[in-house]
Amino acid sequence: MINDDDFAAWSTAGVLEQKYLDDSQSIIDGNTLYFLENLSLKIAK
Repeated sequence: MINDDDFAAWSTAGVLEQKYLDDSQSIIDGNTLYFLENLSLKIAK
């Protein structure tokens, strides 16, 4: 399962840029990949 709600990039004045999560640009927004083991997808009744 991959979680990516906003693609971790944006455009400023027509230039595509990496998205940062803080004002000092030290925390890069990015995808998160989750490995799920033994996940039951059955609907509980």
